Amino acid sequence: MAKLIMNTKLELPLWLAELLAISGISPESQTSFISLLTPSFFNAKLLNALKSDPVSLDLNAQCPVYYRMAQRWLSIFGDPELAEVVSETLRARAVSIFDHAHNINADGGEFLFKLDEFEKNLYKATHDSSKELKKWIRKSN
Repeated sequence: MAKLIMNTKLELPLWLAELLAISGISPESQTSFISLLTPSFFNAKLLNALKSDPVSLDLNAQCPVYYRMAQRWLSIFGDPELAEVVSETLRARAVSIFDHAHNINADGGEFLFKLDEFEKNLYKATHDSSKELKKWIRKSN
């Protein structure tokens, strides 16, 4: 069995990293088994980009499940600045998602590629609701 050398950097699934970070080396030890480094998609450069123009950023390229990861990361660390940036990002992008979902003539292809999975589901739900509303209005007339 191979041994890990101290300060070795590994990429682990967040669920596993969280378990290892809260587990002590031994039952008597207060030292965590691992320490977590901030993922690149939560670094200062990306947060500044989100603060300046959250709508144009390709969030899918940063992390396809950005909001899910943010939710999990915030539940572990409770970073108020990150929470504010993520909240403002979602609010700004939701307006754009709503506009694209209701505009039948818009080419949504490029726009959709920039969305994370939560945003894609939001787009689909909004688009489907818009179609159903228009169908209902036509039927009522």
